[in-house]
Amino acid sequence: MNVLLCRVGADTSPGGGGWNGPVNGVTRKFVYVPIPESRSVHPGLERPYASLNASLSAFGVELPGHLRLQQMHLDPDFDHLTYGDVGERAKQLKANLSRGDVLVFYAGLRDTLQPGPLVYAIIGVFVVDEFVLAINISPEARHQNAHSRRVIDPNNLDLIVRGR
Repeated sequence: MNVLLCRVGADTSPGGGGWNGPVNGVTRKFVYVPIPESRSVHPGLERPYASLNASLSAFGVELPGHLRLQQMHLDPDFDHLTYGDVGERAKQLKANLSRGDVLVFYAGLRDTLQPGPLVYAIIGVFVVDEFVLAINISPEARHQNAHSRRVIDPNNLDLIVRGR
């Protein structure tokens, strides 16, 4: 069995949204805050950051102004157990993983109780079930991953891993 560790979620990098999701260092509860979506998505499949407002409020934090009106690149999508990638990373996923292997997702989170270094925590795990190109996802199933929610051209090679 192979296990692949993937860093996900908003972070302070230029493409990461410039912000880290919150964690309570005592209860260990957290909010998964994805990176911003950088491409167009099919109408009706948008995932607005505003949908996190209630969860963030429970931690006493708000989205920074620059994210409030943006859309999330919700990937991995834990509701549908999917993870997508493109380019070299997609090739590595397909070359190094097969059915039954494990994807482990971790994120850098900001403790809301104590200032200090980020808390790096595992936020999700799933077992690989299959690989599918985003372009081959049916319109009825596009909502299941950020890469299939995107408006993509027929030559697109975004890869989606479906888990269980």
